[in-house]
Amino acid sequence: MAEKPKRIRVDRARGWLETEWADEGVLRVMLHEVRKACPCALCEGLRAKQAAQLQMITTDQTPSVDLADVVPVGNYALQFRWTDGHDTGLYTYSHLKQLALAASSRG
Repeated sequence: MAEKPKRIRVDRARGWLETEWADEGVLRVMLHEVRKACPCALCEGLRAKQAAQLQMITTDQTPSVDLADVVPVGNYALQFRWTDGHDTGLYTYSHLKQLALAASSRG
C-alpha cells in the first residue's frame, strides 16, 4: 500500500497544497503545478500532443487553478475539483508526493 500523508492542507489564498509525510516532513506544491500534472486521460493526452508539436496557448485555453473542493478517494488518492468543472483526475498519494518532492528540489 502506498504511503498516506499524515496531514493535508490546502491554502487557496497562497495557492499551494501542503502535505506532511513520515519520511520527508512537510512538503508544498503550488496548485498550478498540481493542475498542470493532472493524471486524467484527457490531460495526459493533451500533454502528449503538446510535446509532439509546438502550440500557442491562449488565455482561454489555460486551465483554472482555482480549487472548488478536494475529496479523498479511499485510502490512496485525492480528487481535486477545479472551478472550471474539471474533476476527473485522481491524484494518488504517491503522485502528489513526487510532485511536492520535485517542487522542493527546484527551491
